[in-house]
Amino acid sequence: MSRSETDNDIVLSTRFRLARNLHGWKFISTMSEEEIERLNRVFSKEIQSNPVYRDFTVYKIDDLDELDRIVLKERKFISERFYRKGSGLVAIDEPRQTSIVTGDLDHIRISSFTEGLAVEPVMKRTFAIEEALAERYNFAMDGENGYLTANISDSGSAAKASVFLHLPVLSASDLMDHLIINTIETNLEVTGFDGGGTQSLGGLYIISTRNGSFVGGNEAGQLEKAASLFARYERDAREDLLDGRYPILEDRIFRSYGLLRYCRQISEQEALSALSLVRLGAAIDWFKDLSLDDFPEIFRSIGNGFLRSFAYESNPDENDIMRLRAETIRKGLNFNL
Repeated sequence: MSRSETDNDIVLSTRFRLARNLHGWKFISTMSEEEIERLNRVFSKEIQSNPVYRDFTVYKIDDLDELDRIVLKERKFISERFYRKGSGLVAIDEPRQTSIVTGDLDHIRISSFTEGLAVEPVMKRTFAIEEALAERYNFAMDGENGYLTANISDSGSAAKASVFLHLPVLSASDLMDHLIINTIETNLEVTGFDGGGTQSLGGLYIISTRNGSFVGGNEAGQLEKAASLFARYERDAREDLLDGRYPILEDRIFRSYGLLRYCRQISEQEALSALSLVRLGAAIDWFKDLSLDDFPEIFRSIGNGFLRSFAYESNPDENDIMRLRAETIRKGLNFNL
């Protein structure tokens, strides 16, 4: 099966996460430090002793330095809030695709992701961990509201599925707004990568189920159907690009290729935008020297925190980081200059 037949040239990744709280325990926001520490001990012992989690490594947030926490945040293992104020644990599996976080807004949050469009596999992986915990602990829930969470909007299934799409040509067309409106009407959400509503950096978008509304197979199918629909329209728009109907976008793609090949310093935002366009060029075979398989790791490796943790200098300044980012991109794309 070709990449285009699986939509993986357009759907970058799929993520599934759920939240749970222990029955009879306070919510995190009302816990004392001693109670949070007790919660951490409970889950730390469980994760380290149960063979279900044998591939996981447990980290105590308070024991990590600033850079390590930034890297975890950039790679979406922990939230912005947890990075700044958390005092819990994060357990990450060896493939670095599944994480278990304790002490964030809820007692425990489990999330799993994979590259490409695969809602069912990440859902099953996440629920397998939840089911193992449910054998040992009672979760807070009631018949009317479902699973109880710190945020009322998350209550119900307390689960959410999302897909991350690369739609650079479609986002430049008049059709994008219409598709977003139609998708929102199906009880799904569409947000731009920068988190600011439906505006996006680099044509990157997230389609997700609404908080707490995910129940199971129906929602998974609805999300995959929506992702495939966006992918089909993006693919049609790429055919228009190949036919010369987007000359300005075409120019930007080749300029971005030159920028990433030759630049010696680059900001994170400029890099994300250029990488998005160059990835598009690779997807439509304009850059036959590039492989789409090279891009996921590059996208994950150009954040300020990640680069700072690998900088040659002990205390790199902004220019050092921008130089290292440019070097990281050149190496990742095999621009050996």
